[in-house]
Amino acid sequence: MRELVKTAGPRARDTERRRKAELERRVVEQGARLQAAQREIDVLCHAIAHDLRSPLRTIASGAQILLEDRGRLGDDAREWTTRIAAAANRMDSLVLGLLDYAGLAEPEAKLHTVDAGAVVRDVLARMAPAIAQARAKVVVDGPLPTVRAHVRSLDQAIATLLSNAVKFARDGVAPRVRIRAERRGRAVRLWVDDNGIGIAPEHQHRLFGVFERLQRRERFDGTGIGLAVAKRLVERMGGAIGVKSEPGRGSSFFLDLTGA
Repeated sequence: MRELVKTAGPRARDTERRRKAELERRVVEQGARLQAAQREIDVLCHAIAHDLRSPLRTIASGAQILLEDRGRLGDDAREWTTRIAAAANRMDSLVLGLLDYAGLAEPEAKLHTVDAGAVVRDVLARMAPAIAQARAKVVVDGPLPTVRAHVRSLDQAIATLLSNAVKFARDGVAPRVRIRAERRGRAVRLWVDDNGIGIAPEHQHRLFGVFERLQRRERFDGTGIGLAVAKRLVERMGGAIGVKSEPGRGSSFFLDLTGA
């Protein structure tokens, strides 16, 4: 009996080694398949960027040339040509949005200590014309803390939230936006609050999906990709994005990041 017990140990260890080796082999094979799939996606994205955007630009440019020749088109033809140009430009924007989304397939971004306040100031400076045109008022409760982030990713995510806060305004109500932060232990939550149209609770889960639009395009333009890209950007930084909102009472979007 003692001999059987002694021989069982080495056999069990040998079996465990074989299982571990098999698991490692499968992990390597799976990683190779994922890399191959990513290369195929990259090739497809480049093909889309060239083969699909090129004819769209041709359509939009041709329609614009016709519109500039005022004596060539009647009223009906002008209306349809305007629609063609708008549709081509909208499709081009959708393609660009998809390329942005597909380009975020890498699971992680290299993080650094980033001054969130400086990023917000850069976004506000860049968006100053659009903010002024919308007659919006943006207030920053500062100073904002430093976070662990990828600068361009954080910049794009904040710009998306700020752009939406200004765009989705209630009729006859000037947009009011507040950017603030709060510490939650080691984490930092950045908030973008607005006084806009708000979102019903039953629709909030759809906000961060690709091509999800909760409002009619006739009222609010856009591709329906911006928040999906922002979500992916924040997740690549190890963070999370979410919203608290009520219809007619505005929205509060937040980014959860690691504090620095």
